[in-house]
Amino acid sequence: MLPMQKPVADLIGDFRLRVLGGEGDPEVETALAILAETLRRQGYQSAARGREMEARRWSRVPPAVPQPGADLLMVLDEGLLDRKEALAGVNPDGILVVATRRAPGAVRRQLRWYSGTVATVDAQALASTHGGAPALAALGAAARVAGFVDPETLGICTWVAYDRELPYAAMSAVRTLDAGWEQVAY
Repeated sequence: MLPMQKPVADLIGDFRLRVLGGEGDPEVETALAILAETLRRQGYQSAARGREMEARRWSRVPPAVPQPGADLLMVLDEGLLDRKEALAGVNPDGILVVATRRAPGAVRRQLRWYSGTVATVDAQALASTHGGAPALAALGAAARVAGFVDPETLGICTWVAYDRELPYAAMSAVRTLDAGWEQVAY
């Protein structure tokens, strides 16, 4: 079992997520809505808008001034890493989750980004194997690396999201999410 990294946000701070890639794929928005609902059930005020999500938790102390930019960046298309602006808007100590077969060290060297956490998951292969969307495998990986997302609540929210509209796809979606959680490398 892999060691857990430090959480992106402490449980009383703000959290921002951005997604690059997967344009035109409704599964990306579904994945972000699932994460927003999961965090809502964990006590956050969260909202997903398009390809971005924001969550706040003010239960103990007033929120600190948030750092500008995203705490977590999910890159669903490996080709987008070649762009100079790929890491624009990501906090220096944030998390980068890339849907690729490559090792995290190779991605880190390519981007010359040594301050944050880099994680990789072969989302396409997991989606093909388990029948879900690649965005769900990447979501499972991102949730594990972030360290503060409850996996059981995430699985329940995934099941509920798919069971409403596509009941036959709910099992595949949860399996793909779980595979992303288990097979992320960081």
